[in-house]
Amino acid sequence: MGRLKFLFKNKYAVYMHDTIGAWRFKHKNQKIRFASHGCVRLEHPLILMKHIKTNYTKHNYSYTRGLYDSFKTSGVSLSKKLPIHLTYITSYINNEGKVSFYKDRYDYNKIQKLNY
Repeated sequence: MGRLKFLFKNKYAVYMHDTIGAWRFKHKNQKIRFASHGCVRLEHPLILMKHIKTNYTKHNYSYTRGLYDSFKTSGVSLSKKLPIHLTYITSYINNEGKVSFYKDRYDYNKIQKLNY
């Protein structure tokens, strides 16, 4: 899984975490890139950690980075609410400026199509 895990309340037990397999983010084979058990794998977890520590906790980044560097299991509570909005998008603009599509690994496009 990696060294950072960001827990947030939700009824699906989904959370965000870094990964020991960061090479997957750059891999062309989508079967490898999208290998997951439903949680959100982060490509740059330290950037998110720095943002959260700066804006949503009483601790400074140096304190939290020290916890991270210690390799010990620790938890840090938030001092105010942090809204989280996850969006699942299977389309993107390619290098030629045209719309391209990723394979819909979770079949969510079918579900969304029923709603429109």
